[in-house]
Amino acid sequence: MASPVRTVHPDATLDTAVVETFDIDASALVVTANGEPYGILTGTDVLDALTWEAGGNRAVQISGSDLIEDVSYDEVAEMIERFDERGRGTNVFDATIHVQERDEQRLGSPLLLAGIRLHTDRGLYTASGEGYAAMHALDEARDVMERRIRDEKARGHTKEHPDEAFWERRFGWLLEE
Repeated sequence: MASPVRTVHPDATLDTAVVETFDIDASALVVTANGEPYGILTGTDVLDALTWEAGGNRAVQISGSDLIEDVSYDEVAEMIERFDERGRGTNVFDATIHVQERDEQRLGSPLLLAGIRLHTDRGLYTASGEGYAAMHALDEARDVMERRIRDEKARGHTKEHPDEAFWERRFGWLLEE
């Protein structure tokens, strides 16, 4: 935070909050109503507001979007929606997509690395893939993500819970006096 503390009113627009934040080079503003603290607006809150899909119910944040020429934001958001629709019992809350250029090139096209991070009701899942086009790299990352979600679901259904003898063998030396 900066001193003196900069504030913003709850009814202020997002543009006003962003300008105020950049003016003082801070990562957060205190939201006040009638001179009393009301909350804190962080840079993450601003990013969430800026990356929320219009008409959608989930944030899909994409960094490195300048490298994505062969796929649209809507296609990426639709790919994320399919993780919910596949009936695997995993609900995706939000997603972060990172695309970055690697040093390698083939026929003038740079190798791209695409990473996907999903926050779900079953935890955090990450996957990455490489390709010479954004769609190829995203498809590779999507395939890895699907396998991870499938494997985690299968492990949860087939793994037997350890019995008392297992815990005695494993940690018995800790229990002895």
